Amino acid sequence: MTPGTIVQIEPSKEIVYAIVVRSEGVKLHLVTERGKRLSCPESKVCLATTQTFDATGTDQILAARVRAFREEVEATASAISIEELWEFLQAEGEALPLHEIVELYFGEVSDLHRFAMRQLLAVGWTYFERKKDLYHPRKKEIVEQIEAREAAKERREQRLEEASTWLRKALREGANLDEEHGQGAIELLRGIALFGEEFPRYREGMRLLEAVGHATKHPQPIATELLIELGFWAEDENELLLRHQISREPPAEVLHELDEICRNAARSAPDPTGRTDLTDLFTVTIDDEETLDIDDALSLEPHGSGWRLYIHITDVAATIPQGSALDAFAAQRGTTIYLPEERIPLFPPQLSEDLLSLKAKEIRPAITFFADFDANLDLTDQGIFRSLIRVDERWDYVGVNEALARPGEHRWLETLLGIADRLRQARRERGAIMIHRPEVKVRVCDGEISIKSFDTGSPSYRLVAETMILANTIAAQFCIDNDLPAVYRIQPPPEDDIPLDELDLSDPYGRYQLYCRMRKSTNAPLPDRHSGLGVPAYTQASSPIRRYHDLVMQRQIGTFLDEGRPRYSREEVLEAIATAEEGIAAAATIESARKRYWFLRYLGQHLDEVYEGVILRQFYGQRYLVQLSPYEFNVACVLDYALKPGDRVRLIFAEVNPRRNQVVVREVLRGEEGVETTTSSANE
Repeated sequence: MTPGTIVQIEPSKEIVYAIVVRSEGVKLHLVTERGKRLSCPESKVCLATTQTFDATGTDQILAARVRAFREEVEATASAISIEELWEFLQAEGEALPLHEIVELYFGEVSDLHRFAMRQLLAVGWTYFERKKDLYHPRKKEIVEQIEAREAAKERREQRLEEASTWLRKALREGANLDEEHGQGAIELLRGIALFGEEFPRYREGMRLLEAVGHATKHPQPIATELLIELGFWAEDENELLLRHQISREPPAEVLHELDEICRNAARSAPDPTGRTDLTDLFTVTIDDEETLDIDDALSLEPHGSGWRLYIHITDVAATIPQGSALDAFAAQRGTTIYLPEERIPLFPPQLSEDLLSLKAKEIRPAITFFADFDANLDLTDQGIFRSLIRVDERWDYVGVNEALARPGEHRWLETLLGIADRLRQARRERGAIMIHRPEVKVRVCDGEISIKSFDTGSPSYRLVAETMILANTIAAQFCIDNDLPAVYRIQPPPEDDIPLDELDLSDPYGRYQLYCRMRKSTNAPLPDRHSGLGVPAYTQASSPIRRYHDLVMQRQIGTFLDEGRPRYSREEVLEAIATAEEGIAAAATIESARKRYWFLRYLGQHLDEVYEGVILRQFYGQRYLVQLSPYEFNVACVLDYALKPGDRVRLIFAEVNPRRNQVVVREVLRGEEGVETTTSSANE
């Protein structure tokens, strides 16, 4: 190509004008309109002048010549109406190359006309589609669609600019959340905070964050913090409830049914038809002191040379009709959600804490599981029937432990514990994996955070756990024996043999090794072994106030007791459980996240205290997973020491950010109290 030729190139989306200063074969050396030198192959040239310009002089002089030519081109292009050109070429009805379009429009072909037309067509993609060297006029309806999209895009850009301006001012001077532009900013921040990359306007939200100086790879906690700073959310807002669309209050149709059920219950006593009257049988409940939704109770009486144990489960199915609004609401929720700061019940409190709860001195309908034991406390018989019961006494775990610590004072309770321990021994002999770990409860009351650790190996915990496992195994066997469609909880054995005798399950690292080797328990339509519990078949039917799964199984069993047939077909029972599983999974996520959030808040209020820790895992380098004792709570942190799993450390927390799930820790050497060795950031 001859030196002095002015060319158009498109190294990116921008059209660049340049002058050829020399050529080496097919390689061109150019000076652009900005005075920049560059090289490119001749094939990259989009358009070239037929006339040549003076190619001598400094780069600034050459750039000025190119700019002067471009200004002439743009002046010529500005005189062309792209709409008129489009209408004109539509009449031609065919795709044309550039030089024919120039000739048809101008009547002649000059460098100025060619460059002007090409520049216009390059930005006129709304009206024209380019395919190789041909320009196709778009159909009218396509142009209208493109114009509508562009108008919407322009409106979005305007809204984003207005939202950015409002947000910058609000963060600087305070927020008026009722302003129109403020609502736009809040909507974007809320979407990012709740849904992250799943938010349909994620890119727009990210641009808003960038506009106010918060460009980040982790936008959700940033957006959350901004919403809190603006006063839109409270400091301890539970955004996960919003993400999963979980409401604390039931809808109107549920409340209407609730009122009707409560009115009917107030007018009449429980229907005794088809029920065994056990109201004279001494019956107790054992729960946490603060528990209000009590769904199980226990009775024990002599039977032959041994004992008969009764496990009573409140008959929720007798009160909640299948297919009702209450039933649908519970199916969607799936389970009661237990959070440190609140409890969101499966059923409204009027039911879960009153009408359905096994309150002392109140007659309640129940599904009763019985188990007969001989003089050696071996299980000899079992079954299920409908009943009426009346709880005589309410016990809590602490009270049961204290009573059992006074031998001879409560013989029935000692016998009950003996039965529970015999059941536990039988499960162990069948391969059950017994893990003795503390249960840690985080509670928030009036802004005060408390953390309590409970011994799950205590007599009262063992007693309740074993009787509930027994009830659920009886329910599973009942379904098997009577060919009732059911959903079973199964757990395959570990992939490799677990050397339990080599693991110290009282130690966090020993338990961690065990957890890593165990397989997850799942739902299944056919019975199979639950290896962790050491039972041949297991379902969940012992907590119908708190779990929808249990209500489904209670209906299935109850209908068979009354009518000799199942309530649900196999497909229906699977569908009912699947409906609840989404809510159950969401609840598990929320419970875990909120427990962690409040635990980190607690640590933040107790900085500089020394915490014992056990190394569970080394990730990479000197990054470790550490479990804090006695809280069964894990943090990931970097420690400037070569450590191995099982080692013990002492940590001081210097800074905690619950929203970002981050802590700053200092390791303290044993034997040198208060010696600071390193500071690092931890984020699990």
